[in-house]
Amino acid sequence: MITETLPIEIVETLKGKLDHPCCIWSHLGQVIIEIENDEFEKYMGRLLQQIQITFDQCFADRDEDICLIIINKDRGIETVMKIWKPI
Repeated sequence: MITETLPIEIVETLKGKLDHPCCIWSHLGQVIIEIENDEFEKYMGRLLQQIQITFDQCFADRDEDICLIIINKDRGIETVMKIWKPI
């Protein structure tokens, strides 16, 4: 079960950590990242790496899985990323 505060904490943390311009918010326990840049594919690898590093550093002690949805409206692409809770 996802707590209501964890996605909000994740959104606030990611806003300070990601260096690619994007909109970040939470909805129904999911974190949504919207990238409007038409060339987002060349930044996607770095973005995913920054997200994983942020989770490892800032949310290492969570006891729930997190679902992130990365959207690019310009290209009509939606990617779902699941970050499993630590063992």
